[in-house]
Amino acid sequence: MVIGKRTKENTEELIRDFASRVNGGRPPLLFTTDDYPCYKDALLSVYGKLVVSERTGKRGRPRNPFRTIDIQYATLCSAESGIQE
Repeated sequence: MVIGKRTKENTEELIRDFASRVNGGRPPLLFTTDDYPCYKDALLSVYGKLVVSERTGKRGRPRNPFRTIDIQYATLCSAESGIQE
């Protein structure tokens, strides 16, 4: 648990704390959250691996490095967000 406002920094701190307690620091097979957008960035920051593309020798700018993660990630939305009876 992280005390304070729901910010990007606090979300990342929450995921770091979770990673230190669960699964030996490895990402779980399935991670579910609500639709708060900062979770995706926090998961990539904590569990993601940096991928740097090798140079191809061809002309042009090389591809920018990016982070990737091998995880099943799902967001759960409340029934109020669009389902009507």
